[in-house]
Amino acid sequence: MSSCPGLTCPRAMDGDLCCVSCPANPDKDAYPPLILELPFPPSVNHYWRAVRVGNATRTLISAPGRAFRQEVAQRVMAERKALGIDSGVAVAVMLHAPDNRRRDLDNFGGKALLDALTHAGVWRDDSQVRRLSMQWGETLRGGKTVVTIRRIG
Repeated sequence: MSSCPGLTCPRAMDGDLCCVSCPANPDKDAYPPLILELPFPPSVNHYWRAVRVGNATRTLISAPGRAFRQEVAQRVMAERKALGIDSGVAVAVMLHAPDNRRRDLDNFGGKALLDALTHAGVWRDDSQVRRLSMQWGETLRGGKTVVTIRRIG
């Protein structure tokens, strides 16, 4: 059996997060995907706040951003999911907006979500994310985010 080619795999290049489940990977059964259902994240436009401290301006995580991070950490802990992943990961994000307003996909699936997962201890650092795919799912009252994490190296 050949070794897993990782992100150079044609299936991965076609958008399939196969890496760990790939038949070419002899360790595919050792690392089932980690699936998390999380709240809908704040937009990157609402995640940061500029705060004046004396004569300087500091950029801090906003109250909605801090609340989102706390909720993600609580859900990860409550589900007792595997924590402290120390390898590269591929992350697939399905965003379910709370209403039908127009939104830019790239404002929701990146910074706030990956930082919250880092804060919750899912991995050591979000620099371990080697592949990130995002898509919109159907609109759901209250919204939600489904994150699938696969180890790839």
